[in-house]
Amino acid sequence: MDCKDRPAIALAAAALLMLVAALENSVAPWAPFYVVYAALATALPFLIGAVDRAAFRRPSVRYVLAGLAGAVILHGLFGVMTARADLPGMFGRVLTVAGARLGTRPEVVAHAYVLFIQVWAGFGEEVFYRGYLQRSLRSRFGALASIVAASLLFAARHYTQVLLGWPDVDWGSATIWVAASFVASLAFGWLYERTRSLWPSILCHYVFNLFA
Repeated sequence: MDCKDRPAIALAAAALLMLVAALENSVAPWAPFYVVYAALATALPFLIGAVDRAAFRRPSVRYVLAGLAGAVILHGLFGVMTARADLPGMFGRVLTVAGARLGTRPEVVAHAYVLFIQVWAGFGEEVFYRGYLQRSLRSRFGALASIVAASLLFAARHYTQVLLGWPDVDWGSATIWVAASFVASLAFGWLYERTRSLWPSILCHYVFNLFA
């Protein structure tokens, strides 16, 4: 069993990357743009051979449609789950601090931040959390446990995105947002499990982020 199929190594990689994201979203001068985390999460699965051409096999049309329909359903569910959370206020605090650090207006940071997430997250997060982490965990723990565990780590990583607002972090809203991210991740994981292709979960993730 090589490193790409060792669950302990995959879990350690996820934990270390979360630490990188936390540092980039707090003390790094370029916060909240977690570019090192994004680069490592995307590149690592390819570098160790956990993701190859087989992970990008062409899915059937029904699973492409399932990815699109899933994004619409998740958008609606996300809205219901976060209805009582003050997400604008939560991110407004982060963007205000970021604007002061970067010497620009918060709305400029907001546009760049949203663009960064929309360009990278749908591909990079699926490559790491589904193509590497979920796949590695499945070899030892089975499909359901691997989907849940990868989704828990995926969701927990989202806490790092509000650390720049410390100490005035609205942890209640952040926890609701993380919980909604967990539910979305379960859907991404199910699509990957059913198809063993990253394309449906990537498509669902991208379209979901565009709606959000």
